[in-house]
Amino acid sequence: DKHYTQEEIDDLVAKSPYYKATSNDVDWLMKGKMQGRIQKWVDHSISVTINLPNDERVHALKGTRRLQLRNSMKAKFDKILMPIGQLIVTPEQQKYLNFDAFFWNVTFHEVAHGLGVKQTINTNESVDAVMGTEKTSWEEAKADILGLFMVTKLIEMGEITNITAEDAIATYIAGILRSVRFGAASSHGKANMMCFNYMEKA
Repeated sequence: DKHYTQEEIDDLVAKSPYYKATSNDVDWLMKGKMQGRIQKWVDHSISVTINLPNDERVHALKGTRRLQLRNSMKAKFDKILMPIGQLIVTPEQQKYLNFDAFFWNVTFHEVAHGLGVKQTINTNESVDAVMGTEKTSWEEAKADILGLFMVTKLIEMGEITNITAEDAIATYIAGILRSVRFGAASSHGKANMMCFNYMEKA
């Protein structure tokens, strides 16, 4: 195995056609194809969505946009979530792990980012500004739980018909253990630790 020096890594990165590019410069279709191919070798988060920022100023001016990369989601489910689920979910509940549940959970996680209180009640300040460095972890935790709530409610209402509430919940639990791999330095990792610890104690 070759171990690269930082200088060698910097040289390799500089050769990329996307060196110093912003997300607006990257072809979104190629991004999705690339993610689907490399996901099984990566141990940190790779987005399966392309969205406007989780910033209340952007939402107020432009609204929200949610785009799901189904091929990347399928690769992530098949190569990471399902193997983790087969290790940690009891055998009799593994039948509830399925890709459609993962798809709906992620979809409504993203929808949930556009919902919620944006200003403090007493001082009319930005919630993001008041929460400071804790904002992103709480935002991800909110999106997880509210997203799961919306999925189970839509199943109950007969609007989502290709999965059951058990599918959504079991797949969500396996998804938590997929995401805690990112560690406490990641807002997704920290949010999933918070959700798991709360449910374990409840």
